[in-house]
Order: sequence, then C-alpha cells, then structure tokens
Amino acid sequence: MQGVTPLITSLQYRHPKIAVALLDSTTPANVAVASPADGQTALHLAAAYDFPEVVARILMSFGGRTDVRDHQGNVALDYARGRLTRWLLGRFQGRDPELDAVVRSASPNELEHLLSATAASPEVQELYMDFARRHREGNLVEEASRLAASLSSGSELARGERDVQMRRFTIARFILAGSDVPIAVEAMMQKTEAALHVGLVLLRIRVDSLRYMPDSGELTVNGRTDGKLMDDIMRTAQHGDAEEVGKLIEELRRKLEGRTRRSVLKKKSGQSSEVESQIEPRSVSRILSVYR
Repeated sequence: MQGVTPLITSLQYRHPKIAVALLDSTTPANVAVASPADGQTALHLAAAYDFPEVVARILMSFGGRTDVRDHQGNVALDYARGRLTRWLLGRFQGRDPELDAVVRSASPNELEHLLSATAASPEVQELYMDFARRHREGNLVEEASRLAASLSSGSELARGERDVQMRRFTIARFILAGSDVPIAVEAMMQKTEAALHVGLVLLRIRVDSLRYMPDSGELTVNGRTDGKLMDDIMRTAQHGDAEEVGKLIEELRRKLEGRTRRSVLKKKSGQSSEVESQIEPRSVSRILSVYR
C-alpha cells in the first residue's frame, strides 16, 4: 500500500531493531511519511509501542515532526506510554526539524538571516528568530534562566501555560547550545540502559549495541567498554563546565567510534569539534539544573 514504508511496517510488527537499522542506514528511511489508513507516522508508532531508541533517531532525522496529527487528531506524544518516551517527546515538542537543522549548523551571527529563509510556519519561525536575536544580543541566557526558574518553582501553572513555557524553554535551551547536548546529558543522568542509548543517539554517536551495568557503572557500546567517561560527563555537567563537557563528549565519541585523537585532529584540520564549539559556556549549569 502506498505510504506504508518499510519503517512503518517494521514498527507495526514491533521490530525496533529493524527500525533502528533502517534509520541508521546510509540512506535513512523517510520519517515524514504517514500511513494513508490512519495518518500515523513512524513517530506515532514508535511512541505507542514505547521504543525510545527509535523515537530518538526519528527526532534527530530531518522530517521527524512532533506536531503531525493522525486521523484521530492525535500527535505522537498523545500515544506515548513509557516514561522515557514521554519525557523525550516532551523535550522536542514544539520544535521544528527544518529550523533545528539551521540552528545546528549556523553561527549566532548568521542565525536570524538563515532562519528567515526557511519554509517553516510563521509562528514557530518568529519564536526561533526572537530567541536567535536575543542570543546575538547576549540576553538569551537570562530569558532561559527565567523560564527555568518558573518551571522549577513549584508554583501552580495552568496546563496550557506550562506547555507554552516548556516549549519556549526547550527552544531557548536548544538555541543557546546550538545542539542537543543539554538534552543528551539530561537523558544520560537518568542512568538506565535505555536512557543512555537515547543520550548517545542525541549526541549523534552511532549505537549498534549497548549494555549497561548499573551496579558498576560499566557501559559497553559497540563492543567497547567505558564507565568513567560517562560519569565524568554527568558530574562535569552538574558543575556547569560546558567547555570541559564538550571535551569529554568528544573523547567519548572517539573511544566509542574507535578513532584515535591524532586521526580526529588530522581530519578536523585544527578546528574544534562541532559539539565543543556549539555549547554556550554560561548556559549549561542553569539550563540543566531545572531537570535534575
């Protein structure tokens, strides 16, 4: 049937490993397709069947939208059952994948211009551009801190108002970091096998296999074992040292991908890593603290 892609079929039959393989392929599956029968995308299905590792990959794919409604009028978050899956979708709710792609690749000085050239909805585009302007002017940290304080204060907020503030906070935090590093670290702080898997995917580290031993803190990814680096990343993030977090993440990436420091430096021709260069040093401690 037209519209029923291999990715959708794999999820309908509850085969998350096949879905992961399709999403990790050199020609990734099209995540924007909706089934003509019910209007559901792969994200709806991955949320409903509680496959957080699949949800994370879809969210990091161009076209992985959280606002698509099926024929019943429901978005993926409405079907999410598991705690981690609901948490993850909540962190991406209201974001736009096209605008996100611009944020991940552009410098603060050129961000507004590039965002204005996208075909995103005017409302969402305006919100991203407003935060990009604040970032350029140097006052986005204060706005993100205000939103974080409001969300963590324990004060009663109407559900609609809380959703609006959460949406603004997640976009502000994303633009501050220029990447999904804060959400990735937040996921890893949950210290479960599934959450660590999600965190690594958000860092764009390929995960073919993963095993976590909570008692010892030992983590084995793709046949390579590590425990100390992960703990160092989480501990350093709690102290708000963004520059050091970036270095540790790049070291973890090299280790899990089996690369040496020399080969990475040669490949980058003396440039700092994407993750390292995109973290706003002043923002990490306050922005992470609300969700500890």
